Amino acid sequence: MANQVLDTFNEHLLNKTYSTNSFEEGLKVRKKQDAISYNYVGLNKPLTKYIALDLDKGVESTYMFEKKNLPVPTLIVINRETGNCHYLYGLKKPVSFYKNSRLRPQSYLKQTTLALTHELEADIAYAHTIVKNPNSKYWKILENDVYYDLEDFEEYLDINKFDAKQSVVFDVAVGGRNVALFDNLRFWAYKEINIVDYLSYEAWLDSVSAKATQLNNYEAPLDLKEVGHTAKSVAKWVWRNQDRVKGGVNRGVMSHLGLINDGMSLEQKQSASALFTNDSRKSGTRGKITTAIIKLKCNGAKITQESISITSDVSVRTIRKYWDEFLPMINE
Repeated sequence: MANQVLDTFNEHLLNKTYSTNSFEEGLKVRKKQDAISYNYVGLNKPLTKYIALDLDKGVESTYMFEKKNLPVPTLIVINRETGNCHYLYGLKKPVSFYKNSRLRPQSYLKQTTLALTHELEADIAYAHTIVKNPNSKYWKILENDVYYDLEDFEEYLDINKFDAKQSVVFDVAVGGRNVALFDNLRFWAYKEINIVDYLSYEAWLDSVSAKATQLNNYEAPLDLKEVGHTAKSVAKWVWRNQDRVKGGVNRGVMSHLGLINDGMSLEQKQSASALFTNDSRKSGTRGKITTAIIKLKCNGAKITQESISITSDVSVRTIRKYWDEFLPMINE
């Protein structure tokens, strides 16, 4: 007997997609017919048909949608041991992310995803790309043959609250808690090393760790292990490069990155520094890559260009450009 819900899910997948049985093994691109036999599989992001959410509240996760008075997911894929699960809300009309696709539906999808993430207390740091595979017998599966227009969710959620220009929650959710913590901590550290003369690395690390714990004040705080990794990463880099950082909160870092040089006037350096601060706070490709590496280390997962790409939502091509820069961090 045909299973329409699974058939629809499988039709949506790319002909070649990422899959794995565990992240320790690493992700590998396989043909669809082979990939669907693995425990995890990659969604078709260029043509998004599912809103994927990661719920980690144990046995409460499965029916969290009922508790929050939200619509039933099309698929609920449950970890039999922990009760944690992935929700997959199927869309009647997939949202295109190809080069010339309309931006409005993309923005609408992002707002809806953020609203659902917030309301369901799902993992803000989840990249919405690799999902527990509903074809795998490893998981417990609940199916509902129901699909939604994005407008349907507005009956349950205040979508407009999640706007880049209005909401701090949106800014944190875009990059995830790890990225937000990393960015806030490093900018604090650049200033702190200029203000206080720390006598030892141990004292500096203690101070950075304390600040990281203070900044980890999200509604769903990061695991202390992840906070510790982030603090150690920031503390080590700033301590090693404090001669560059001291005397200019951004300019020492910018010089290291080749963004300013001695031939520039003070006015040019100040202007470049202001632009750097603004740009770094908005995105920070290096920050996304760094926090992806930290998260993979915390999970004991294999660190490859592909696994970093999946975790950070940064393309493999971009990661290759930075690869040599991050090798010391990966290998330490």
